[in-house]
Amino acid sequence: MNRFDKLRESSKKSFEEYNNEADKLKVLSDDAKRVAKISKNAGTIIRDLDDEFTNATKLTKFDVEILFVAVAMQCTRQLILNALNKRTDDKTAAKKVKGGIKEKSLRQHRFYQPSLQEIISSPVPFDTVFGAKKFDLGLSGLNHRIKTLGHDPLLGLIFGTANIATSTITINPGFESYHVITGQNQLNRSLDKIAYRASTYKVFEYTKNAILFEGKEGKEKIAYSLVKEVVHLASDVQSTSSLPLPGISALSVETAQSLATWGLDLGNAIKFGEQAVFCELINSLVGYYHMLFYDRSIDGSKKLYMVRTRKIIRYSNIISSLSNVICVAFSTLAGIETINKRAITKSLGNLDVGGFLITVYRILNDRKFKNEIKKEFIKEGFKDVVMGDLDSILL
Repeated sequence: MNRFDKLRESSKKSFEEYNNEADKLKVLSDDAKRVAKISKNAGTIIRDLDDEFTNATKLTKFDVEILFVAVAMQCTRQLILNALNKRTDDKTAAKKVKGGIKEKSLRQHRFYQPSLQEIISSPVPFDTVFGAKKFDLGLSGLNHRIKTLGHDPLLGLIFGTANIATSTITINPGFESYHVITGQNQLNRSLDKIAYRASTYKVFEYTKNAILFEGKEGKEKIAYSLVKEVVHLASDVQSTSSLPLPGISALSVETAQSLATWGLDLGNAIKFGEQAVFCELINSLVGYYHMLFYDRSIDGSKKLYMVRTRKIIRYSNIISSLSNVICVAFSTLAGIETINKRAITKSLGNLDVGGFLITVYRILNDRKFKNEIKKEFIKEGFKDVVMGDLDSILL
């Protein structure tokens, strides 16, 4: 090949390379115009992607069927828990826990040192209101659980146990203690009576000494006192007056009384907790069941399917909570119309507070989850629209 042929070959190759680069530049130019056009219509594209997300997460006929089952389960839960958590009078509540054993005051009046038999056979001393007027304690059958530390669900394990072990009662405010003896009422019936002032310091000192220095009998007295305290608290929880919230009465008797008036006592706190736990348990079962039917070839992205799952749970919680509120509202209004306080109290007691709190949590939490998935979906979709074939061209 002579010099001219080489030059012609080189020139041909250069023209081919130029044409290739020109074609690429043209494609890039066209794509730049396309991207500019996309940018100009970004709002429309995002709205289209938003609609696509809505359609992708729309509940199907199968989802709606599961939704109705979930609603039925939540409503059934409300009915069952309301039936199981009915409040009873104090005597009936005590019989359920204590087996109907009647206790009689048989105290021998040995200050701070009742016998083991006295502890076993006598009522808990902090249930006593007889004799309270003598010391202007303001105790009554309605407020004694608020004012006596033996009835505190938490502090009672300490104060109540010590009171039982020493036959005393400790009152708040002031943490003042008094001796409880066997007295006689106007009908000559033997019953516990607040008779003398006692020292709260000595109440705990004698309790400590029983454990450390009175051998097996002393330890048995404290053990029986603790068991008696726990059993007594358990009997009071689901009674009409229930118990104050832990620690509140020690800080402020007035606050504990106000909270109890509004229904914020230990019995309702436990009830609300049960409602929330079982509501969330049903939510978990519904979510697990729905996820079992996920099929990528039909449902697409698993995250979009999870949005549908959460929709089912959220809607079921909202529907069951609204139905509960409506039913309670109507029955409460009926009680108000007939001036039936008992009917009003009973109606308000059926309110699914725990389930309502879970519903609020679901609404807030699921909205955050949905927004995150939606943001990711629109971001990836917009990226696909913008990039097009740019990646293959630039490579």
